[in-house]
Amino acid sequence: MSGAVQRWERERAAWLTGHSSGHGGALSATMRRRAEVLERSARRSERSGAGITATAVQDEISPGLWHRLTHDGDGSRHHRPRWAIAAAASAVFAGPGLLVGHGTYRLLWRRSPSIGRLWAWPWAATAAALAMVLAVCGVGFRPALHLDRHFPLTLIDPGPWWALVGWQLVVAALTVAALIALWGWRGVPARAVGAPIKNRDGSFREVREDEKAALDPWKGREAVTTEDRGASEPESAYEKWEAEQQREADLAAIYGDVPVVENDEEETR
Repeated sequence: MSGAVQRWERERAAWLTGHSSGHGGALSATMRRRAEVLERSARRSERSGAGITATAVQDEISPGLWHRLTHDGDGSRHHRPRWAIAAAASAVFAGPGLLVGHGTYRLLWRRSPSIGRLWAWPWAATAAALAMVLAVCGVGFRPALHLDRHFPLTLIDPGPWWALVGWQLVVAALTVAALIALWGWRGVPARAVGAPIKNRDGSFREVREDEKAALDPWKGREAVTTEDRGASEPESAYEKWEAEQQREADLAAIYGDVPVVENDEEETR
């Protein structure tokens, strides 16, 4: 058996594949590619557990987002400077929030075997609430562009620090919500992780009555009796012959060599 921890890669990949057709353009392609990545991860875990070598053909996946944005269908490059500038601007204005969001998602991913399904809506709701509070307080997005006579030294205005922290936390929460959604965590079955058998103090958890009923193997079925088992499984010809031989041997041991006369024969005489 493999020591790799399973994180429901098959279920998440199936959910992404099934919902990718409802979106168009880059989002649909991104969802399909992530489904392929999850399928590849599941195959590698299965091969490593069975001791099978990797197959290059099975591990091929679609190109990434950068390749899709900067290449045509025939493989020729285009718009690379434009997308490079967009990536640099994103790193400057949202870089800290993106890093914190990816780190938070990584921690959730590591803890997912004991958590189960990851939810995106709490993070999206947190980001929306925090952004609303900052907007009501009249705090603009930070960092922001600032043009004055000291240009370009004061081109980027990060202050005040609490505004910068607040808006970057909004970006971080949105990043976590987007990663959870785009990695198909909605495909994880509900209650995929059962309740722990021990409490935090080390004592064993008391099993509820409904959980006891769920653990009953004969729930909804009648117990099979010996008569039912015998009726459902008739004896074979060999078993009948063996039983007859054993009966004759027992009678010979009891009566010796005296032939045994059946009761119905005695009555006829």
